[in-house]
Amino acid sequence: MSRPPIAICDLMPEHNVWKLAIHIVDLGIIKEQNGGQIHVVTRSRELEIWNTLLKKNETYMIYNGEPLINNFSLKSFQDFLKGDFVVDYLYDIIGVVQNVARTQVPGAGKKTCVNLSLTDESGNELDFTLWETYASQFMTYSSDIDAPIIILTYAWCHQSSSNL
Repeated sequence: MSRPPIAICDLMPEHNVWKLAIHIVDLGIIKEQNGGQIHVVTRSRELEIWNTLLKKNETYMIYNGEPLINNFSLKSFQDFLKGDFVVDYLYDIIGVVQNVARTQVPGAGKKTCVNLSLTDESGNELDFTLWETYASQFMTYSSDIDAPIIILTYAWCHQSSSNL
């Protein structure tokens, strides 16, 4: 008899034999059989491979493997607001885009950049600047999304020199 599918929340690092049923809602969003929705993050170099393998509105079974623990060490927005961070240190940050204050396209010696505000789950707001490739990617992909969520890994942080 076949092993019944389990929920993602039931995956444990010590279990490497399992079966999981997922439905592709959109690239980057999957649903479990129980209706739970999961946002998927992958390395950009692997995204093209997954795009060719997975099709929107299809259901897949995933079997076995080693579940990996999320190794993001997210810093609280409140810590930044209190000044509790080391300047020029790299942090992992996640937030919802609240406001895009300014965009700049390349030309006349200027680099592409986007100035935006992110909020966390508590409503704390921080200002960010995305440069060059990251700014271009944001401008391309955020135009169709109401409230994009951004995960910044290894974000370089320093005190702002001005307000947006």
